[in-house]
Amino acid sequence: MIDLKSETMFALKVGAKTFPGGERHICTMHRYRLQGIAGIRLECLRLGGRWFTSKESIDRFISELNSIVPGDRSGRPIIDAKSQSEAEESLDRVGL
Repeated sequence: MIDLKSETMFALKVGAKTFPGGERHICTMHRYRLQGIAGIRLECLRLGGRWFTSKESIDRFISELNSIVPGDRSGRPIIDAKSQSEAEESLDRVGL
């Protein structure tokens, strides 16, 4: 959870420009906020109609993503069953 007194707060748009590993589109930042990745969401606050995050929140988000064990299904599935079967059928059609 974001601590307003001790964390470095900035607008989500600024966070998108300074995201470690390269700039992200603002829509991607909102997707991280709403859906997250594998059930891990970016912590944000809404103040005065604008969305804010913190450097520490982004660091926690990346740290949690890096701690995911490949093949671990405890988080939200990255691909649903229907998409999985469609992908398998497509590979079968091309002979892979």
